[in-house]
Amino acid sequence: MRGNQYEISYHPQHKGNCYLHIRIKNKHISGSPFPLSVLTKTPSNVITDLKEPRGVAINQGGQIVVVERGNHCISVRALSGEKDPQFRIGSEGEGPGQLLSPRGLAITARGEYLVCDSGNDRIQLFSPDGRSLNCVGIKGEGPLEFNLPLWVSIHPRSNKVYVSDSDNHRIQILNADLTFFRSFGRQGKGDGEFDRPSSICFDSRDNVYVGDSVNHRIQVFTAEGKYLRQFNGNGELNYPRGLAMDSNGLLYVSDRHNNRIVLFTQEGVFLTSFGTEGDRPGQFNEPMQVAIGRGGQCLVTDDINNRLQIF
Repeated sequence: MRGNQYEISYHPQHKGNCYLHIRIKNKHISGSPFPLSVLTKTPSNVITDLKEPRGVAINQGGQIVVVERGNHCISVRALSGEKDPQFRIGSEGEGPGQLLSPRGLAITARGEYLVCDSGNDRIQLFSPDGRSLNCVGIKGEGPLEFNLPLWVSIHPRSNKVYVSDSDNHRIQILNADLTFFRSFGRQGKGDGEFDRPSSICFDSRDNVYVGDSVNHRIQVFTAEGKYLRQFNGNGELNYPRGLAMDSNGLLYVSDRHNNRIVLFTQEGVFLTSFGTEGDRPGQFNEPMQVAIGRGGQCLVTDDINNRLQIF
């Protein structure tokens, strides 16, 4: 104990979601119980037959869905990580159903796949079995125009679609039918401004978290795009790329150039991190996206190592 600060050390025996209860004289301290996600530092599985993996998610059937930028496709495979994918969606090109350097991925309530077709500056919608359903966007700066869209997320209650329009330094919000709703943000370093925004996720209060990658920070907004706050891990984030919120409300950040995954509270308090640079299990070479499975698994696309690690 130092002044009013306490240091507590505890080594959990099992991984998963849990709560840490801290009491003094049988009374909870402020914030107790604290939600925690216990992870191992070594992956339970590694999928290696990928080419520049970017977006990742778990679909309604419990399968892993990975966007392979280098193969210009979406790869769908069993959660067990069997070597051969169960099927692939897309091929290299500019036509409907084709992809060019795709990045971000979201899954709709109907199990459809929304993909940032980044090289074609558009968003595409595919059926669960891979049929092309819709395609919106062209290169530009106006509504429903994009300049390197990097990430797409679906608001869990409104079903509105949030797209990080990276080189336009803004977030575009689309209706569920992919028509334009509104946008927020512009290029800069001030509150609510961006320099190449990346991943997007939401908390239980409908707030929007955006990885502001070149500004090395996370910014938080209301669902309508009103600026609330920002944090940067005491200045230690280095190109934060992927974001995911777990069932306890803990924020996972793929800290790309630091080759690690960082955990924060929703208020931006640093909790822990794992990973170092390298190609061994549990190491990373530019981790891109992070996703949380229903069972609490943490999935990380390890871009330069051309693999997906599951913790």
